[in-house]
Formats: sequence, structure tokens, C-alpha cells
Amino acid sequence: MVTGDDSTDKRQKAFHETYETLRREHAELQVRHQEAVRHLDALYRLAAVSPLACADFDADRRVEQCNKAFAGLLGETPEALAGKPLDEWLSVISCAQLHDLLDVLQRDGLSHGGVWTLEAPDGEPVPLLMDGVRVDPGGKRATLHCLFRPVPGDEHSQQLLVENAHFRTMFYNDPAIRLLVDPNKLIIVDANNAACLFYGYTREEFHGLPLSAINPIAERGLQRAVDRTRQSSRKHFRFRHILKSGEVREVDVFSGPLEIQGRRYVYSVVHDATEWRRAERQLREYTALLTGIMENSSPMIYAKDKDGKYIYCNVRLCEYLGLPQNKVIGRTDDQLFPPERAREHRLWDREVLQEGKSSTHEVSVWHRGREFHWMVTKFPLRDERERIFGVCGISTDVTERRRAEREVDAVNQQMAAVNEQILASNRELQNEVERRKLIEQELREREALVRGILRAAPIGIGMVRGRNVGWCNEHLAGMLGYTREELNGMPVQRLYATVSEYERVLAFQEGQAATQGSSSTETRFVHRDGFELDILLSFSCLTPGNVQSGLIFSALDVTERNRFVRELERARDAAEVASRAKGEFVANMSHEIRTPLNGIMGMLQLLGITDLQEEQGEYVETALESARGLMSVLNDILDFSLIESGKLVLRREPFRLREYLQPVVIMFREQAKARGIDFDVFIHPRLPEGLAGDPGRLRQVLFNILGNAIKFTHKGGVRLEIYPLDIPPGKRRARLLMAVSDTGIGIPEDKLEHVFETFTQADGSYTRDYQGTGLGLAIVRRLLQIMGGDVAVASRPGHGTTMYMCVPLDVRRARRACDADEACLPATSARVLVVEDNRVNRIMLQRFLQKLGADVAAVENGKAALEALEEQDFDIVLMDVQMPVMDGIEATRAIRSGRAGARNRDVPIAALTAHAMAGDRDRFLDSGMDDYLSKPVDLESLAQLLHRLLGSRC
Repeated sequence: MVTGDDSTDKRQKAFHETYETLRREHAELQVRHQEAVRHLDALYRLAAVSPLACADFDADRRVEQCNKAFAGLLGETPEALAGKPLDEWLSVISCAQLHDLLDVLQRDGLSHGGVWTLEAPDGEPVPLLMDGVRVDPGGKRATLHCLFRPVPGDEHSQQLLVENAHFRTMFYNDPAIRLLVDPNKLIIVDANNAACLFYGYTREEFHGLPLSAINPIAERGLQRAVDRTRQSSRKHFRFRHILKSGEVREVDVFSGPLEIQGRRYVYSVVHDATEWRRAERQLREYTALLTGIMENSSPMIYAKDKDGKYIYCNVRLCEYLGLPQNKVIGRTDDQLFPPERAREHRLWDREVLQEGKSSTHEVSVWHRGREFHWMVTKFPLRDERERIFGVCGISTDVTERRRAEREVDAVNQQMAAVNEQILASNRELQNEVERRKLIEQELREREALVRGILRAAPIGIGMVRGRNVGWCNEHLAGMLGYTREELNGMPVQRLYATVSEYERVLAFQEGQAATQGSSSTETRFVHRDGFELDILLSFSCLTPGNVQSGLIFSALDVTERNRFVRELERARDAAEVASRAKGEFVANMSHEIRTPLNGIMGMLQLLGITDLQEEQGEYVETALESARGLMSVLNDILDFSLIESGKLVLRREPFRLREYLQPVVIMFREQAKARGIDFDVFIHPRLPEGLAGDPGRLRQVLFNILGNAIKFTHKGGVRLEIYPLDIPPGKRRARLLMAVSDTGIGIPEDKLEHVFETFTQADGSYTRDYQGTGLGLAIVRRLLQIMGGDVAVASRPGHGTTMYMCVPLDVRRARRACDADEACLPATSARVLVVEDNRVNRIMLQRFLQKLGADVAAVENGKAALEALEEQDFDIVLMDVQMPVMDGIEATRAIRSGRAGARNRDVPIAALTAHAMAGDRDRFLDSGMDDYLSKPVDLESLAQLLHRLLGSRC
């Protein structure tokens, strides 16, 4: 028996099983539905991109949806056709034919290969085959799905459909902004996705949108632009378009005619050029600013390509070359500069191009008869891909700075020499030298600072418009104590110290603008705190010749420079006073030393020619050698003073080098023999016989070099070699290379660079073995440099030293060796009048002349000499210069004027004096004297003097 509970359980179990079955079937139906939806969605997506025309129609023959290929056949968009009948897009016949095909499809539910001729009212007929199917959703009206394909064999229709579909795909998906415009109605027919994103309209809003909604120009202007587009294949316009948000953008529009299905359209591609044009305007402004800065910059700025052709140069370079800019651009350094300079430029440019980094050098050049010093920086020019395509150079003129440095160096050298000679009495001058060193250090630091500033706007730069400051850099603002914001817009007059100065500069600018367009002047600016600044002001007009259009100017603060120039002028005056004092001191020292030294050497020479014991003769010779050593020191000091003052005058006379060197070789060979060393001489056979120059100074050079070589050599030997360096055919100039080598003690490497300095010895200790003033080699170098040559040294300690001397001489046919060198004694009948106030010198000269066989009379001053000449006849007068009562110059002039008798007007007069400074010889000869002999006098030089003046009577 089954109870009620059991039956209920069975029903629930059956119900549950039925429910599970229905749930599984429902799940399967959902999966199948989703697959169907995906397949349907895929079919719709496929239809959307298909080149074949697809369309869905409702029961009223309106378009429910269509793809782009179908809309393109009618010259519309899918959105424009949705929900509308096709009457307005098709001809009556074509529309009736489509309705008949759709009626058959509605009745039969399926259609295949129905022929439909698509024909717009003003278009070309396109025969198509229609395939369709009717879909009847439950409870809904049927939908007619149609596919239109070209008639088989109709290639024209097939090509038309393909091209139309391709055009629509490109049109909508193109990232560029594209518009399709009806040229008759001036409305937008279609727009792509990029246009919708740019303008802010949807595609539906674009359809039929008046063109004036985005282009605010007048309708006549729009119509004219459209007409111009119809007449050509492509036109470019620059418009301002209005977005839906009201924002105005600057655009470039490229338009051209387009025909679709027989209908004519205007196809436009729009590019947003707002930012580009803003950047273009800024670029033009910055380009004008940069051009103004570069054109008015004090340094020369230029650029060259890889072939070395100039592609840019500023006004400063054109002024330097004396050429207009169009004569520089396109040329190379070979066409603009001398060959040697052009070669240096090419090598430097090649180095910068190869290494790819900047390089800075300081160069010195001669240009148009003057010397220029340039600080030149060159760096590579690179394109947007970092490829080097040329070289840019900036050349800053530092000539004045270098000239100032040389003047300071010269002053320091003069001051150092004065300090060495006048010792402790010139402590104040030493302090001045130290102060100048500090000034030099400060100057170098400022130069380093200026270089750093030059890398980033080294000078104040600004722009003036409407007599107000329109723009300035940080340097100008900081220089005047303002910020850039405060200076911008400030009246220019407030920058000047006075109104009259502002008016003067303004008048100058207007005058220069009318003639040159740019110039510079010095003026005074006033700082914010009230003090004034010296300014070097350079300017250029924005519009050539028109100051009112605006100016680009650069302001360089020259306050410190002007102050330094004033201080330098004061220092130069002080140095000139010190130099004159030094000259007077050296001249007096020379006279006071030579006068007693003359007596000492004379008496020793007289004593030496008497009958002496061997020991006594050795003593006399030693004392005479010491006196000659003192004379050599005095001559070194005088020569150095002449060289330092620039008053040393070289003589130019013909001589034979081999004959002239013979006494030198004999003397030093004897010295070398006495020291137990060898002395060799080699003269190259190609050395010219006849030369011309200053043989005395050449012999002085050899005396110093050979004397040092023998002095510092204890074993081995010394060798003198002379070679001709180059004697071009037909040239009258040759360079001689003289090399003096020894096997002496040598010079340490750290002393080599100092041996040619004044008052310097390789061994400067108190225990040194070799004495000397330290002037010998310094005088050698200075003498050789004055003669156009130079000297160099090579040495190894313990192995010896070699001195190389190069000197240029004229090549000519020289007369026979100077006859004056031949000893000659005057005849015993020659009467000589000696005029000398120093008793010892007077006695010495009397004894010398008596040894030579002359009849001698001696007086103490010039007045006594006049009286002696009136009473007696003399063949020659030996006249001292500095004497009491009447000096030698005054006495000579009196004799030449006839105050000593008419017969004595032409008597030979020779100056025997201790004055041996520059200009003394010429001064004595100008007073009427016939010859000159400096003290101390030796017997041989006195004999030569008598021979020169007495001639055949000697």
C-alpha cells in the first residue's frame, strides 16, 4: 500500500528530474544562442567591411542598415541612409525595379540572381545581381537581407564596386582629417573619424553641416575657394577653423575635385597647423634676435661646410677681410687668406671634424700691416641626426690685452734690472713690481671669468622698440641692478646717466643708421643704486636704416678696463722715469770706472814692456789680466743696458770671415793650450768668402761662447764648426750655423732653460767654482736676436755642452781684411797734443805715444788746449771729453770755429773718453771730432787710431 507521503516524494522526484532536464536543455539553448549571436555578429562585421554592397530593408522598403560599400554606391554614409527610403537617391526606374525585386523576396522568402540597375538621378547606371533572404523573427515584422554583386563578365561594375569600397575604407580609417564637401550647397557631406575627433562633431552632425560652421570667412570667399578647387587638381589654403567648442585653430587645407557615381564633390585634407605656425612665428622672432646678436657681436663668427666653403659669416669678419658678405659666402680659406694661414685653417678644421669636439687656440697673425691676436674657438656643427656637417668658429680680438700684457712684462723686466743694479735704494720699485704681478694675476683671473661669461651671453644684450626696452638678457639686468621683468618695458632714457647723454647717443644712432645700419660708441649707464658705468654700446637696426623699427644692442661694461688703462699709463710713466735714472746711473758708473781703469791698464802695459824679472812679469801679466776681466764685466753691463734700452745699433760693413776669425782662433788656441785641452776649428768649404754685417758683435758672441766652453772644460777639447744653412741661387742673404761643442762639465737639465736669463748661472751657490756676472749668455741671445738669429743649447752633465748659433748675413764681395787691424807706428816727427785732466791717464798716454815714437805735449783742459794750439803746430789732438774749465766738446767746437787759429781748423781730433754708452760716439762726431776711442786704451788700439787719422804720415 502506498501512502500519501510516498506519492508526494515520487512526484517531487519526477518534478526534480524534469527540472534538471529542462535546465540542461536551457543551458544548451543558451550556448547555441550565443554561438548564433557570435556568428551573426561576425556576419555583420564581415558585411561591414565587405567590398560587396549589403543592405537590410524592412517591410516598408526602408533601409534598416547597410554597409559602407552600399552607401558608397549612392554617395552617402550608412548613417545617412538608415531608416529612410531610397527615393531621393535613385532614379524612378531604378527605384521601381528595386521594389519589384523586394516584393518577390517578401513573397517567396528567397531570391537569387535578380537583376537590378542602380542609377542615381545624375549618376552612371551600374548593373547588379541581387541575392536575398527573408527573416521572420517571432512576433516581429520580417526583414529582407540583400547582397548586391556585379553581373558576371561586367568588369566595369566590378571595378567600380571595388574602388568605391576601397575609397570608403581609406576615407574613414585615415588618421588625417578628411572632409567630403558638396560644392554646390557648400555643405559637408561626410567626415572621417579623425575629423570627428578634431572638430568635436559626430558623423551624423557633420552630415549636411554648412561649411561656414567651421570656416568663418565670408560666403563669397568660401565659394571662390571652392570654385578654384574645381578648376585644378589640387589647391592649398590657409584658414582658421572653428571647432564645436568654439576654439579657433589655424589649419592648412589641401583640396581637390572628386567624382563619385557621377556626382562631383570637393575632397579636403585638413592639417592642424596651429602649434606649427606659433612655433614658426617664434622661430622667426628668435632667428631675427639671434641674427642681430651674431651680426653685432664683437667677435668674428663664421661657419664652413665639410669642403671648407663658408656658409655664414658676420659683419665683423667682413670688415676684417674688407669684403662684402656675398664675396665671402661660398669661398674657401685658400681664396681669402695667404697660403700659410689657409693651410693652418684647413688642418685645424680637419682636426675638429675628425675628433668631433670643440677646440680653442690663441693665434697671432699679420694683417694689413699690423699684428692681431685672436682667441679662436672652433666646434663641429651637427644636424638633427647628430651627423657633423661643418665647422663653426668664434674669433675674439685680444690684441689690446696682449699689448697690455707685453707692456706690463716689459715694465717688470726694466724694474727687475733697476732693482738688481741700484740694490736696496729701490725697494719702493720692488713693491711696485709685486703690485703689478698682483694686477697681472687679477687680470688673468678676470680673463678666465670673461671666457666663462662669453660661453653664455658674455655681454649685456637687449632689444629696443618704441624707445622702451623690449627684451634683455640676465647679464644686462644684473649689470644694471634690475631683474629682467623690471627692465622689460622700461624707457631707455632711464638707463643713461643724463638726458643730454641719451640725446647724444640717440642722434648718433640715427646718423649711423642712415649710413651704415650698425655701429658702436662709448657712453655711460646709471646703475639702479645711482653709480655710473662706462659702457661700450654696439647696435644694429631691426630694419636697415630705420631706427624707429627697433634696435638690437649689446652693452659691454668697460668701467674697469678704463680704470686699468689709466693705472697702466701711470705705471708706464713711472717705469720711463726709472729707466732714465738707470741710464744716467750706468753712464756715470761707466765714466768713473773707465777713467781709473784706463790708468791702471796703461801703466801695467808700460810696465810690461820694460825690463822685468820673470816673476815680476808674471805679476804684471796677472794684474793686466784681472783688469781686462774687470773691463769685460763693465762691457757686459753696458751692452746689456744698451740692449735693454733698445739703443744698440748694429754696424754693417764688409769682411772676410776666415781672416776675421784668425785672431780669435789664435787667442783661444793659446788659452786652450795653457789649460791642457784641444781646440779645433772647422769651416765648411761652401761658406761664402765675402760677407757683410757687424763683425764686432759677431766676434763678441764668439768670445762669450768660446770663453765659456774653455772655462768649463778640464779635459778633452773644444770644437768650433761653421756651416752655411741655405744660400738660394741669386740671393744675397745667407744664414750661418755656428756650433761650439765641448767635453766639459755640462749643464743640468733643469738649468738649461735658465742659462740665457740675465744674472743667472747654472751654479748659483756660494761655493761655486766659476765666477761671472751671469750676463754673458743673456747678451749673446739678445745680440743674435737683434741680428735676426737665435741660439740653442744641448747638454749632458759630465759629457759636455753644444751651443748652436744661427745668424743671417749678407753675401757680397768683401774688400780685403780691414787695414786698420795692421799694426802701424806714427813717424817720430808726428806731434801729438794730449788733453786729459786725470794725471795718471795723462802720464800713461804720454808713455804710450813715446813708445810709438811720437812727440807728445799734454795739457789738463780744453782752454789750455786752445792756448797750446795757438802757440805750436800739432799733427793730431787726443781730446778727453769730461774736463774742468772747458770740456772736450766745447773745445772741439772752438777749434773748428778758428779760435785756436785758422791753421788748426782741420787738425785731426780724436775723443779718448770713458763715455761708452749708446749715442756717445755719434754725439762726439757731430761736435766736430774725427774719431773715437773708449777707455781703457791699450797700445794696439791707440796705434790703429793714429794709423787711421794720420795715414801716410804714420
